[in-house]
Amino acid sequence: MTAVFLSDDTARGGDSISAARSNYRRQFGTSVDEPVTAHGALSVRAGRVCAVVTSPSIGADISETWDPPIPVFTVAVRDAIRSYVFVVTPPSDDEYRAWRGRSDKYKYLAVPVWRGGEIQLPTPGHPSRIWVSDPGGAPPRFTDVVDAVIATATAQAEAAAKAAVVAAMAKKSGAQGG
Repeated sequence: MTAVFLSDDTARGGDSISAARSNYRRQFGTSVDEPVTAHGALSVRAGRVCAVVTSPSIGADISETWDPPIPVFTVAVRDAIRSYVFVVTPPSDDEYRAWRGRSDKYKYLAVPVWRGGEIQLPTPGHPSRIWVSDPGGAPPRFTDVVDAVIATATAQAEAAAKAAVVAAMAKKSGAQGG
């Protein structure tokens, strides 16, 4: 699958919107809805693809290390990135049940967009959503992205805890030495 990479500075216009719609239809194998929302974005209904939304720090770490690159975009509000959205294959029924049964499912900031939900995609002329990597890559499995989110969040929490301990020890030794 090869998609034309459409940047945020692609001119607003019928041809660029049509090209994006056509590319998304080819890429994600589903119909692409017109920009009818207040956000003005082309969107797909989750079904053949779903999404996992996570925080900027977790999303950035995952998207920088995933090889090969996968379909992931950022969503910005007032020029600040608020979330990363990973386009993924939907979970199997067993994977869905396993996810629903997890007591810690939202602790790690992996919020799914399930079947029937709206995924607003990067759209020419609307710079609030920007592809981090060329969306031509195959969507990864839902469980692979969720596992990556949990591993990344855990590693970040452990690093923050270690840094806090080191800072506390340095503060204590400074108070004792001075």
